[in-house]
Amino acid sequence: MTRGGFHDLNILVDRSKSNFMYHLTAAIRASYKLGYDTVAVNTVLNGEMLSKSVGKEKTNEIPNPLSIPLAYILGDDKHGTERRRKFVVLQRLTVTITDPAQTAKLQTSSVVKQYDILAVKPENDKVFQMCVNTLNVDLVCLPMEARMPVLLRPQYVGVALKRGLFFEISYVPSMTSSQMRQMTICNAQHIISSLKGQNVVVTSQAVSAIEIRSPYDVINLCSLFGAKGPLAAQFLLANSRNLILKAECRKSAMGAMTALPTSWLPEEETWKVLECKNADILETTAKSPKLQGKKKRLTSGGKTKEPKKKKPRTE
Repeated sequence: MTRGGFHDLNILVDRSKSNFMYHLTAAIRASYKLGYDTVAVNTVLNGEMLSKSVGKEKTNEIPNPLSIPLAYILGDDKHGTERRRKFVVLQRLTVTITDPAQTAKLQTSSVVKQYDILAVKPENDKVFQMCVNTLNVDLVCLPMEARMPVLLRPQYVGVALKRGLFFEISYVPSMTSSQMRQMTICNAQHIISSLKGQNVVVTSQAVSAIEIRSPYDVINLCSLFGAKGPLAAQFLLANSRNLILKAECRKSAMGAMTALPTSWLPEEETWKVLECKNADILETTAKSPKLQGKKKRLTSGGKTKEPKKKKPRTE
């Protein structure tokens, strides 16, 4: 279930380490104290593992979602029980894909449906085109710390926006070294400019609690990425919330619908409200016989046309 507030939809979990649960609980606790209301635990999977098989029987390489004991992680909350009750931890699966054939299991696996968010990381243009055009996923992840392996061509970006796909920018790689910081800033600017700020979410990609920054620090950091003010806040608020709604639609058979105030619409989309109002007026006018005359006067420029008289027949 989606909620308001700030979102961090990428807290990495490395299940290969024996003490991964300790670092995960510390990161979730830090996110809660810094002011986030929704976080996502991200399990990363290599696409080559999906096609592995042992003998004649295929193994189930997709791990099950982790069980997060929030009562133990949060402990005594000084901010009150209301905010603690609203805090949500989602499950996310990210698959690195190098071959389009690796995506077949994603569409049929019952374990994938247990995750709240499904993300893919394409490693070449061929996989990226398939993700944009046909693959039923929620989020597209591109590497921030290295040169992007795909090109964000306008035709592909347009299709992705129409399908409701979201793109991710992670800020933790910029904290590693000066070279990776420069590469992260360049890639983030390229993503934001290509998508014009639409369907972009900013996440941490943090492994430990020390790497997580507060939401307002992240908003200030987005100014280096080419997004300032309300647009930067939208990456952590509205866009992240819409991503969760999109994921709920993917998981449900009938889809999902939410109602939001019209004041939340950007200025360039306020015309939709006026169009809907005009459509309602025309519909009620068509159904009301008393307003038919007014409709005719409006359509004929205020002048009513008299019906033509038939000429009498002469024998």
